[in-house]
Amino acid sequence: MNEENLEENAEAVKLKKAAMEMINHANVFAADAYTAYPPPPEALLEDKKHLAALQLVYKAEPCDLKAMKKACDNYLRFVCKVKADLIDARCGNPPGVAHVSTMPEQEPYADWLWDGWIRMGVPSMLCAHGDGGKGILATTLALHVAAGMPYLGHDCKQGKILFTSAEDSNGEQASRTQDVAKNAELNEIAILDNIITISAVETGLSPCLIENGKPSPFLQLILKYCDEVKPVLIILDTLAAMAPDDADLVRSAVATKYIVGVTTAVQKIGSNAAILFTHHLKKPQGANP
Repeated sequence: MNEENLEENAEAVKLKKAAMEMINHANVFAADAYTAYPPPPEALLEDKKHLAALQLVYKAEPCDLKAMKKACDNYLRFVCKVKADLIDARCGNPPGVAHVSTMPEQEPYADWLWDGWIRMGVPSMLCAHGDGGKGILATTLALHVAAGMPYLGHDCKQGKILFTSAEDSNGEQASRTQDVAKNAELNEIAILDNIITISAVETGLSPCLIENGKPSPFLQLILKYCDEVKPVLIILDTLAAMAPDDADLVRSAVATKYIVGVTTAVQKIGSNAAILFTHHLKKPQGANP
C-alpha cells in the first residue's frame, strides 16, 4: 500500500471515529432522558427508527460528518420532544410553556455589534475598579470593531467608533489606542481611521451629557459627529463623570433615567449605534488606593 493510500485510510478512520463519538453522545443523552422520563411504547418504536437512520449514515462510504451531525440532531430533537411532552403532562399541560430545544429555528434575537455581548441600538456598561483595565478593554474592542475582526472569539460588526472621554485628552486617548493597536497588530492607518476621539477637556465644555432633562452642549457635539460619520459604536468614558453633578447613580431609577436620556437622544437622530458606558466601581474597603 503506497503512502497516499495510507493517508486516505487514516483520514477515513478519523472520520469514522468522529462519527461514532457523535452517536455515543446522542445515546448517552437519550439514556439520561429516558431514565428520568421513560417513553411510551409508540415513542420507543420511533426511537428505533432514528437509531437505524444513524447506523445507515455511519455505514455509508465515504463517511459524511455533516450528514451524521444532521441525523444526530434530528434524533436529539426527537428525544427532547418525548421528554418535553412527558414533563408537560406531569404538570397538567398548561398553556404558555415552551421547550427551546423543540421549537423551530427563530429569527435572530438581536443585531449584534459584538456577537453575544453588545447589541446595536442598546446601551451597555463596562464596569471595573479603578486601574482595572476598563480603558484598555474598551480600546481593544474599539480597534476590533474598526477592523471588523473577532474579539475574544466573538465576531464584531465593522464600522466607525466615537470614543468620548470626560477626563483624558485626545493625545492620551491616541497614545493608548496606538499602543494597543501595535500590540494587537491592528495599527494599520485604514483601521485607525475608523476611530474618532472627543475630549471634553479640550472642547472646553462640561462633560455632563444631560442638562435639565435635555442633551447638553457636549452631547449635542457628539450627536453632530454621530449624524455625520454614522458610527456603529459610541463609547462614553465614564458614566459618573458625564452625569449631572447631583445625580445619585447608586439609585437605579436615577441611573436608568440618565442612560435612557442619552440613548433616546442618539436614536432621535436615526442612529442605531451601540452605546458603551464605562463605570468605576467603588473599591472594597481596605483595598489599596
